[in-house]
Amino acid sequence: MRRPIVINADLRSNYHTHSILCDGKDSLREMTEQAVSLGFTELGFSGHQWSEQDQDYAMTPENTARYLEKLAELREEFAPKIGIFTGIERGYVSPDRDNSRFDYVIASVHNAGADGCLFAVDHTEEIMLRGVREVFGGDVMEYVKDYYSREAKVLTLARGHIAGHFDLITKFNEGGRIFDESDTAYRRAALEALDEAVETYAGTGIPDEQSGNMPLCIRKALESGKPVFEINTGAMARGYRTVPYPAPFIIKELIRREVPLLISTDCHDRRFLDHDMAWALRYLNSLD
Repeated sequence: MRRPIVINADLRSNYHTHSILCDGKDSLREMTEQAVSLGFTELGFSGHQWSEQDQDYAMTPENTARYLEKLAELREEFAPKIGIFTGIERGYVSPDRDNSRFDYVIASVHNAGADGCLFAVDHTEEIMLRGVREVFGGDVMEYVKDYYSREAKVLTLARGHIAGHFDLITKFNEGGRIFDESDTAYRRAALEALDEAVETYAGTGIPDEQSGNMPLCIRKALESGKPVFEINTGAMARGYRTVPYPAPFIIKELIRREVPLLISTDCHDRRFLDHDMAWALRYLNSLD
């Protein structure tokens, strides 16, 4: 088996982080100071981009303006110590797909359901299960197919560079409590989505509007013509999962296809800025 291509294998950077301007617990400055204390060389912020469906946890337009302003100030202030990057986490339903203000885009799916009747897949288990009952008549596999149909397209629709927590749908499924992740139909839906995501991204390259500001490791990875997929330990920090997103069978396919991987913590609390990153690197290298 090929070895994983981990673009931040030195573990001195994290590009998936959130602050009090969306659903994080700490200020941009507090997060930056924590990164410096950990010996990071780069820190990327990725506040949730506003949309009607995501307004419970996303940055408001006013907070987005504040986010851009404060990060510009922090970038200059901390320049001798750490590189600061202004990313955004953009969803399937985000109406604004202008990348010119951001150094990189994490494309993520947080919702499933029919148009006009979307529900969050990761907010609470109760909300997710109610959505499956009300929208899909309790048919979990139809829910799975809908979610992965969105994952297949989100990188292109969101003009993203990094595929965020690809199988977020498993957040409440530790031990197969809700559906069987070894089921052939489940795995087919996930791998077909992965295939479409990678194939439709091929050749997209890096938009000129961003090529000068993007973190070097991400820019160089994208030169392969493939998107970056994150290995996300966020649910581990919150006690929902014992392994990162995505599942091993998905990671193995990413490694087989030589898709660049990025270890991140999806940090909403500065105490977990580097949570299990070293463990995740060992885990990736142990897969065969």
